[in-house]
Amino acid sequence: MDGDDGDDVIYGNGFISGGLGYEMIHSGAANDIIQSGALTS
Repeated sequence: MDGDDGDDVIYGNGFISGGLGYEMIHSGAANDIIQSGALTS
């Protein structure tokens, strides 16, 4: 779950990301979008 190898990570309400996507989420860049449910599956 370090996001460096691009492994899929389940985040929050079914949000799946990997690699740079995971890094972006943990930087808080997409946090508000995720909380709004826009990127949840």
